[in-house]
Amino acid sequence: MEKIERQILTGLDPIVNEDSRILVLGSMPGAQSLKMSEYYAYEQNRFWHIMFKFAGREYSRDYSVKKELLKSIKVALWDAIGECERTGSSLDSKIRAAKANDIASFVRSHPSIRHIITNGRTSEKYFSKYNEGLSYTYLPSTSPANASVKNVEELWLSTLRRLESTFIV
Repeated sequence: MEKIERQILTGLDPIVNEDSRILVLGSMPGAQSLKMSEYYAYEQNRFWHIMFKFAGREYSRDYSVKKELLKSIKVALWDAIGECERTGSSLDSKIRAAKANDIASFVRSHPSIRHIITNGRTSEKYFSKYNEGLSYTYLPSTSPANASVKNVEELWLSTLRRLESTFIV
């Protein structure tokens, strides 16, 4: 029997600035994202395409442009899980021994954040388990593995527009 090597994975640092109003939480970056140190590096993931469409801008593969885009639309990005084991693939179902990020402290240290969105069920599971009392909106995963939900982009865009309208001061 082949022995599978156990590896502890550590997530990426958050993308946030002093004007961030919405915090989007993924679960844990996939292998390609960790290797490249870029959130949602797998091109088939819909996250960045949705963000560019929300901003009314043409899509760019350049990660620095992607990060600047988030700043311009006041969106922060992080993960519900800070550390875990995952073997065999980048699927969330392969996550084991997960340790959550301290989202409550993060939000306290970034008081401009007014709403949290969980990107998929795994993100929601770990966020809600370790951050009781913090409100959030669940949205279906932008992962291409989530092909069963056909209107992911519409749900994300309508939610972002609704939230954005509540932040106008």
